[in-house]
Amino acid sequence: MEKNSEEKEKNEEKENSEKKDKHLFEKIYFSFVFIVIVIAIIAVPVGKKISNNKTYRQGIALAEAGNYDEAAELLTPYVRDTGSKYPAAHSYLSLCYAHTYYDYNDMYSAKKCAEEINIDNISEEKRDEVRRFISQVENKYNEFEREKQREYLEQIKTGVPFEGMEEKYIADTTLGAPASKGPYGYKYIGDKACPVTRYFFERKSDKATIFLAFCVNGEVTQVNDLRSNPMVPYKPKKNKSKKSSTTTTTEDPYNVNDYSNEEDFYDDHYDDFFDYYEAEEYYWDHHE
Repeated sequence: MEKNSEEKEKNEEKENSEKKDKHLFEKIYFSFVFIVIVIAIIAVPVGKKISNNKTYRQGIALAEAGNYDEAAELLTPYVRDTGSKYPAAHSYLSLCYAHTYYDYNDMYSAKKCAEEINIDNISEEKRDEVRRFISQVENKYNEFEREKQREYLEQIKTGVPFEGMEEKYIADTTLGAPASKGPYGYKYIGDKACPVTRYFFERKSDKATIFLAFCVNGEVTQVNDLRSNPMVPYKPKKNKSKKSSTTTTTEDPYNVNDYSNEEDFYDDHYDDFFDYYEAEEYYWDHHE
């Protein structure tokens, strides 16, 4: 009886011991799993950050090496998505685009991008080089603007008024000063009614109006060519000295004095001349 009682106690002790061991194992196991999960959660963003930093540094290195297209591709996400976390990204990306536009001779865009470069965000060993490039962009842009202005003024000087021309140059075209001008209603620009000024340009030979120009807010907005043949480019009359009274009609078989303007003369005799300009020159050479 006592023996059975001892065996029973031993069995109970063994079971209790096994239960304690199992409970301890489960506790250790779940603690281990929990630690692994926590490490994994922490490791993912840390790993991603390390990867991001590597790509970021690679992009800057490519930009400093002159591989602007590749650098721009790597740096763009840092400007678009991460903002202030990578402050140099915007400056280096602007540098890449400035070089690209410069190579394509788009000086307006190159200058805009160069203005976005914060020199303090450029590495010290590259700052002088970047400063020289920015100065180079500015100089070429200024040269480009001067040439553009020269071509613009040349267009005014050698042509007739055109849309987009500044009103202050209205008397500087080949038409000369307008014969007259006057108000011509209003034109709405957005919600604002702006007064329109109409300019009249006359042909000196017969005082006929050959061109109208309409200006709004200091700019030519419309030009009407009223000549009989508006497809022919306008050329002003050359200042020719009159023929002497000894000139005979045999020198002018076309009798240009029977015509009031060179356009009517050309309409009647265009088959006899190479082009309008030749007929026009003949007209003014012989017209008295």
